[in-house]
Amino acid sequence: MKSSRIPSRKYGQVFLKSMDVARFEVESLYPEPGESVLEIGPGPGIITSELVNAFSNVTALEPDHVLYANLMDGFSPQIKAGHVKILKESFLDFPPGNYDKIIGNIPYHISSPIIFHLREFSFKRCILMVQEEFANRLVANPGESEYSRLSVNASLSFRITKLRSVPRSLFSPAPKVDSTIVSLEKKTEFYDLDLLSFDKLLVKLFSNRRKMLRSILDSFPVDLAERRPDTLTTEEIIKIFKMVSG
Repeated sequence: MKSSRIPSRKYGQVFLKSMDVARFEVESLYPEPGESVLEIGPGPGIITSELVNAFSNVTALEPDHVLYANLMDGFSPQIKAGHVKILKESFLDFPPGNYDKIIGNIPYHISSPIIFHLREFSFKRCILMVQEEFANRLVANPGESEYSRLSVNASLSFRITKLRSVPRSLFSPAPKVDSTIVSLEKKTEFYDLDLLSFDKLLVKLFSNRRKMLRSILDSFPVDLAERRPDTLTTEEIIKIFKMVSG
């Protein structure tokens, strides 16, 4: 599908050129008959064109007015048939809902907000293309240099797996970094936490990641006093949170 005009730069999008990678992403969703899928930022529609062959119901969110118009034109038959819905909307403004699968090659600069917004959606499996460094932070374990506030927040809600690296040469315009495809599955266990308050604790801990816990907080579990935040597991941080929040 060719663009009639140049899309806006404000959304920070780069566009995948490889149909093989697009096909891999869709296949990694493990499509099943009758399922619905939500696509985040379809751009020129390279993934959308694969989704329409694999899913019964496709909803795509595209905020750029030029790309939206092109998608409406390019998928007109499927839209008229009620098989595809294209919405001119940003995912971050889109209300949470229930979808069997979610997919997207997401803009690097809003990757964290997208991950946090996904926590409010119900889905079986999600496939995202993200910046390589971001993917490493998502799956990092305690003690690793990439372990961060993001790692802990993501671990509360998702099981995340890196599936495949994608070189920058397969995008237009080519970004300065390589990308990684990751899978997300919602955890069935539920942490009864005030997530906003918990995140404030994470900010405090990881802004002092090299200090001992006893030097950061006034109240803390005695057995964790000599530990640094970047060595604490999610469960240990939850233990700290429950103590400091009363």
